[in-house]
Amino acid sequence: MRQQQLIYDLSLMDYPIVRHCGLVAGLALAVAVVVAWIYRRGGGWKSAAGIGGFVVLCMVLVEMSPWWEHRRLLQALRSGQVKTTQGELSGYWNREAVLADSQGKPAQKLVWENFTVGGVLFGYYRDHAQPGFRNADTPPVELVEGLPLRISYLEDTPGDVSQRRILRLEIAESLQARR
Repeated sequence: MRQQQLIYDLSLMDYPIVRHCGLVAGLALAVAVVVAWIYRRGGGWKSAAGIGGFVVLCMVLVEMSPWWEHRRLLQALRSGQVKTTQGELSGYWNREAVLADSQGKPAQKLVWENFTVGGVLFGYYRDHAQPGFRNADTPPVELVEGLPLRISYLEDTPGDVSQRRILRLEIAESLQARR
């Protein structure tokens, strides 16, 4: 059996829940100020509270969904509900796209990476904020043809490459020594 060097393991990643709770609390305070302003302007307490409650609920759902996703994937990894594939990396490619703002100026760069290991196709956006390996470190892991990998992943939607979440990635140490 080959020795493997651990590159990524979701179970070793800590999700910054405190930061997200602080953001939600700050936004909720801002909403409370707006609700009070609506009420003072004669909008009525019911309409102000209804608008404020709806906005706070939306903020909580948006801010807490990545935390929930992280916990769900972590539970799948720890309970052994993941699939594992290994073999040499093949068919690697990446594409960059630059999104423009309303005035046509570059606003955001997206990088899609795609490769196959052991007959399983993987693909993800590097800069997409979701739990799982996205090769977003600086510098990114150099993925090259023939690189021996072992990947543990969860496939939320069978057959959908964008729904194969890499939860653990290992590279053979023998190749790392040649780099």
